[in-house]
Amino acid sequence: MPANWFERLLHTVADHGRDIIGLLEPQAAETVWESLCDKLLTGRGEASNIALAREILRRWQAAEAKQKHQLLRLLAGRFNPDPVALQAAIAQYTAEDPATLQRLTQATEPPRQELLRRLNMAPGGTAVLVRMRAFLLNALPQHPELRHIDADFQHLLSSWFNRGFLKLQRIDWNSPAALLEKI
Repeated sequence: MPANWFERLLHTVADHGRDIIGLLEPQAAETVWESLCDKLLTGRGEASNIALAREILRRWQAAEAKQKHQLLRLLAGRFNPDPVALQAAIAQYTAEDPATLQRLTQATEPPRQELLRRLNMAPGGTAVLVRMRAFLLNALPQHPELRHIDADFQHLLSSWFNRGFLKLQRIDWNSPAALLEKI
């Protein structure tokens, strides 16, 4: 059960978005990963994107190892930078024009990173993505072709968990009971 009003709001938005985009019936994971990921990347509505992100992560959590590997292989192959756009950006790059650097930077970012950012919008998304990375790290010795997915996770997680975002505060007996219970 969601702990605070914001989490409850996100769950409500995701539930309504799920109804809107027709995610009521479960489907086979093999046929749905690519479709759901494409919809999430191209979606423009906040409610539908939250619903899609939550659905993808819900399916990930419910999936068996074989299905999880299918999604990782899809991320590794289908969501790489566009080689044609990348070559064009490289050819156009000049140090004198900052706009060409911006185009080159955009061309080098894999769509997979934006997909992971959008998955993070789901309620509890960060925790599931951290578990997804743990699964990936366990799979890397047998599947070194997935290393670039881990590089994307490292990049995103290091920006999301930047020390500058941390707030240190003293915890003592006057701290809220809910916090003390967790400790």
